[in-house]
Amino acid sequence: MKKHLLALLISAALLLTGCDFNFGDFSWQTNSDSSQEISSSEIESSSEEDNTPRLVISGETTVLVGEKIALSATALPEGTTFSGLTWKSSDRSIATVTNSSGRVTGKAAGTVKITASAKTPDSQVITGEYDVTVTVPPAPDPTSITLSKSSVSLRVNGSTTISATVLPSNSDKIVTWSSSNENLATVSGGKITAKETTGDVTITARTVNGLTASCNVTINPIPDKDTYTIMVYISGSNLESDGGLASMDIEEIRKTPNQPDDINIIFQTGGSTSWKRNIIGGNGANKVSPNELGRYHIRDNDFIKDTPEEYASMGASDTLRDFLIWGFKDFPAEKYGLILWNHGGAMNGCCYDDKANSDCLTADEVEKAVSEARDNQHVTDKLEFITYDACLMAVQDIAEINSHNFNYMLSSQESEGGYGYDYDAWLPTLYSNPDVDTVELLTKIGDTFLTEEKKYYNDQTQSAFDLSKMASYKETFEAFAAKARTIVTSSDEWSTFKSAIYSAKKYGADGNTYSFDIFDVRSAMNKVKAAYSDLEDEADAVIAAVEEVVAYENHHTGTTGCGMNLFCPIYGGTTKSTYQKQTNFTNWSALVSKYGKWYNSWY
Repeated sequence: MKKHLLALLISAALLLTGCDFNFGDFSWQTNSDSSQEISSSEIESSSEEDNTPRLVISGETTVLVGEKIALSATALPEGTTFSGLTWKSSDRSIATVTNSSGRVTGKAAGTVKITASAKTPDSQVITGEYDVTVTVPPAPDPTSITLSKSSVSLRVNGSTTISATVLPSNSDKIVTWSSSNENLATVSGGKITAKETTGDVTITARTVNGLTASCNVTINPIPDKDTYTIMVYISGSNLESDGGLASMDIEEIRKTPNQPDDINIIFQTGGSTSWKRNIIGGNGANKVSPNELGRYHIRDNDFIKDTPEEYASMGASDTLRDFLIWGFKDFPAEKYGLILWNHGGAMNGCCYDDKANSDCLTADEVEKAVSEARDNQHVTDKLEFITYDACLMAVQDIAEINSHNFNYMLSSQESEGGYGYDYDAWLPTLYSNPDVDTVELLTKIGDTFLTEEKKYYNDQTQSAFDLSKMASYKETFEAFAAKARTIVTSSDEWSTFKSAIYSAKKYGADGNTYSFDIFDVRSAMNKVKAAYSDLEDEADAVIAAVEEVVAYENHHTGTTGCGMNLFCPIYGGTTKSTYQKQTNFTNWSALVSKYGKWYNSWY
């Protein structure tokens, strides 16, 4: 690598003569820890050769990925003063450099040129360049391996997927999977597939250095319970009364062929002043009534009316609870999926009822309904998934609350088109394989939705969360928020904080006049760490954690995000009490509450 000989000569001379100049922004400095020793005659001859004012950079020449080094700059020839020192990297994907301090962070293997710039008292711009090589540290041997499940039960020909966590995080992550008896079950990449014989089998994951973790798998015969009950909670609202979109989706479900005997599709309808479309079905149930809580199920392409309930708000927790109790009791299954169909408003809620002054279900009300229904019918296992066929519900607070009752969640960061899921496009996947992997099923729901909606809109998103990862994500995000609370305290800092969040990718916005106050997590973290270098490590940890949670993400052109939003009251679209009663992110809630009070008297 090219050496800056002149800088080393002068630095050595100053060290030998005992000089130690301290300069800040307007004086000049020397590097007192130089390991080079050069003679006085060499210094004098070198000084005579070049009197052009310039900066000389010193410091380490290599840095590991993920680590930092500090560079310093001195001015030559001797006596040159400067101010306004700034730093720049030629390739931020390889290494970044803090503009004000010269701290270099390795990002990826390669070599970059670090440039320092400043001005002399006569406004002459002086610069210096320095090559820094970023290297990847050798991966340490794993010290532990754990599996997401230590035991699972499968029915004959069923399948499930488990994951392995190898620590430390920078160790070699290659895992080899094996089955103790491939006549009972096989495994590939963590996906376990049962054969046609019952019994017990051990699935083992092995690291490159021989550490192992095992999962005991029991293969059971086909049980008395059905495989799946899909519970569709449809609050039609103006989407139905104006355009018949709810009954259109019901009809899509009804006409989907080849429904297996062990899959139930049940509905509760309400929330609309009128229902537009006739739905073909048995028992005279050819149209949904707006004056009752309708209960229906699909069987052999018939839309069959069950015993209705006296009308109550679809936005009430008790209404959802009673529907779930009915589903658990009359349609018991190994797995349950809940679909909430209606408008969505992020932290403001979903399933708005036009017959009940737009009463809606907030996330805490959904949690209360599901928990009470499970307790009532002794449903000990979590429900397999919850999906929001609604706008803007992919918010971290909503996902964390749902993690108490569900294994997975599918929702949208952005507003959704009113046509909703393309039910007759994804139900065949479930019908043809009732034991389909949940992420595969949710991916099918999301992808077919985006394909259909692209005919009408081009700004749609879908993402699925593995809710088993939410506890770890919450801990990581709360650590970020706790540190941010110690930094963002003054009016100036609140202004910087506002600018950072406001510039992040936002969803549900109508120009700059209206928003649901939700912002893409990854985008927000990148903006915050650009504004606050002291939060860089914590923000990077949040980005890594959200990537673990998001099991699936897809979007139309121009709506790129990480899949999950965070809430911050930039516009004040959600009241303080509405947010606080729904969130378990206490550090973030405290931070944004103080911000909201500073910015717009949020209360």
